[in-house]
Amino acid sequence: RNTGITKKREADLQKNIRELDYYKYALDESSIVSITDKNGIIIYANDKFCEISKYNREELIGKNHNILNSGYHSKELFEDLWNTITSGKVWRNEIKSKNKEGDYYWTDTTIVPFLNEKGIPFLYTAIRKDITWRKKIEEDILNNESRLKRAEEIAHLGSWELNYATGIGIWSDEACRIYGIEPENNMQSYESWVSFIHPEDMDFVMEKIKDVMEGKHDTSFYMRIIRKDCIVRHIYLETKFEIDSTGKTVGMYGI
Repeated sequence: RNTGITKKREADLQKNIRELDYYKYALDESSIVSITDKNGIIIYANDKFCEISKYNREELIGKNHNILNSGYHSKELFEDLWNTITSGKVWRNEIKSKNKEGDYYWTDTTIVPFLNEKGIPFLYTAIRKDITWRKKIEEDILNNESRLKRAEEIAHLGSWELNYATGIGIWSDEACRIYGIEPENNMQSYESWVSFIHPEDMDFVMEKIKDVMEGKHDTSFYMRIIRKDCIVRHIYLETKFEIDSTGKTVGMYGI
């Protein structure tokens, strides 16, 4: 027996074990981690998993992740999850779960299958990041946009913004309705807006636009438009400039 080679192998093994411990420590400190067997039964749950789920480790071990099912997602999503990982592929998506106390939370979830020598999964590791705060912001933005749309509709007031870099204007749903176009066509160029201006008002409006562009000041004025259905509308506009941190004018917006 070559004692020197044996000791080197033992030293290498210990080094590899220490490195794995470091990786596990880093993962446990930064992520929500669970491991399930080939049938999806939880056999490991780290502290962050217990913390966010409100279940202690003993309550999680031996269960599957249905214990956290929020009822938010479709059956098809979980079928896709299971079909993907049992075929040996990594699955990733955002999942809404419900903790023991009945509160909901969101995680960015990645599930990695571990394969045996035949390429068959025998363990699944789920690594999650808590993204509840981001989903809450997204929900608040959607709610605010919905409230703004309702307010614009009630007031019969449309809003718009024009990006100088792209030359494209984004119109609100109510602005589209005022101009007689479908809301799904809310990306309009400056030229398309000009095409709506009543011919008798064109010189006046162009002079206003020239004055605004040269002076870089906000303005308001009345004008008429002719819609595609030939209906004439009297429009009141207010415009403002969007200035970046360097003082450069990057766009316009208004009502």
